[in-house]
Amino acid sequence: MVKTKRDLSYEVIRVLAMVLIVLTHEIGPYLGDNPTLSSFTEVITVVGVTLFFLLSGKFAFKLNLEDKSLYKKFYWKKFIGLIVPMLIFMLIKEAHVLVYNKGLELHPKFFAHQFLLALFNGFNYMEYWFLYILIANFLAVPFTARMVQNFKDRDKKAFLTVGLILGTITTFLPHILGVNFEISYYFIGYTLLFYSGYFIEDLFKTEKSKKKLYLVGLFSLIITLVLVQLKITNGYKSTSPFYFFYSVALFIGVRELSKKFFEKKPRELLEKVVLFIGKHSLAVYMLHMIVLYFINDLITFPKNFFGWILSSCLVIIASLAVSWILDITIIKWVQKLFIRVFKLEKVLK
Repeated sequence: MVKTKRDLSYEVIRVLAMVLIVLTHEIGPYLGDNPTLSSFTEVITVVGVTLFFLLSGKFAFKLNLEDKSLYKKFYWKKFIGLIVPMLIFMLIKEAHVLVYNKGLELHPKFFAHQFLLALFNGFNYMEYWFLYILIANFLAVPFTARMVQNFKDRDKKAFLTVGLILGTITTFLPHILGVNFEISYYFIGYTLLFYSGYFIEDLFKTEKSKKKLYLVGLFSLIITLVLVQLKITNGYKSTSPFYFFYSVALFIGVRELSKKFFEKKPRELLEKVVLFIGKHSLAVYMLHMIVLYFINDLITFPKNFFGWILSSCLVIIASLAVSWILDITIIKWVQKLFIRVFKLEKVLK
């Protein structure tokens, strides 16, 4: 196998999450004429978001709590590695919205004003909403890591139980009472997934427990599809206990299959491809909607399942190409500039 510090099984999950999110955003233009098929398909593909949060939590809490520079290192690494690329992609997104979608001319003062409005409001309602939740969770990590790293098995189970009870309430109570629940399902659902990602595999170590989880995950997916048909969909993508177990079962199942696949024999080319796509997956998240609109306006694919898959593949390939170019040019240059200006060479080691 290729010698790397990155675990290929988790990289496969990272790639899968990215692919599923692109597939989700292409459902409307190609399967939208069939509401039942499109809603059922979205239930299966939108799990890419929950996989992303599970994976983010898996690595977020692996900190050396005894490091005297813990806070400085953590926040600067997140700023350089996440915030800088995020802001660059958001600048590109805002320019795309103003010029491509609205046909406006860009003037520095006008663009700066519109960008700040979008940054503190608009982007939270676009495809970048997940970043706001992710950043909010990251801000607390250096403190909550002291809690999560010391969880006993009973603490992990209790944590999940409380989270799933709240998720159940926010999913079903509004339908029973005919009211909107005041606590946002984004907060409960995705924060639960973020924290669970760190320890969820500890609860399913044996083959027997994994098999039970896979059965529960399959059952949960079926129940979720039924709920969608019954139009009980408030927050089903993240807070329903059924969707939680479907996400966890897929997360652990994909990792187990990936480990076995790559352990059988050397697959150096495929490993390099997975590592490359995984490395640029966040950039694809950020860019794919811009590429998607452009490709759908430029090329006419058949409005069916084949067209959906074909267009999604093209969006992924094009997004990867643009992401790679930006990663090795503008993003790299800006990151180096911040590192030099703030003298972060030792901090980021």
